[in-house]
Amino acid sequence: HAERRGAKTFGKILGAGAACVGSASGRGNIRKSLGLAMRAALADADLQPGDVGHINAHAAGDPDADRQEALAIHDVFGPLGATIPVTALKSYFGNSGSGNGVLELAGSLVGLANGVIPATLNFAGADAEAPLNVSAEHRPATNKIVLKTSVTRMGQASAVIACGA
Repeated sequence: HAERRGAKTFGKILGAGAACVGSASGRGNIRKSLGLAMRAALADADLQPGDVGHINAHAAGDPDADRQEALAIHDVFGPLGATIPVTALKSYFGNSGSGNGVLELAGSLVGLANGVIPATLNFAGADAEAPLNVSAEHRPATNKIVLKTSVTRMGQASAVIACGA
């Protein structure tokens, strides 16, 4: 629609996935739900983990939840989990709740339009069990495909794959 009306586009959605894994008590299984959502998004986009240029992580700053997300990335990406660039844009503007996924995806797409993967502010160090290649500085983007993850404490997860214009 945007192209037909001559609007500038920053990217296209290639695929999406969602999952919810929780218990009757309301406690979610973040690792499992994110893994299922990422796999579903990759399948929907007809892509393999090696096709993704960077991950824009949910990364809410909760040590346990962030660790579970890192483990889910390793579950889906295997050895690439420690090498694929990861950014966390909540480090710039905090958690805007349900609007956060779209806001962070837009941040990655604007970064890609400018040839960069945005940095993560205030990153202190990777988890030894599931290290990620977190972008502590802006870095050149050579691959315009981004995977954006979002998750709640109750185990509701989504993943979107987009390609920057």
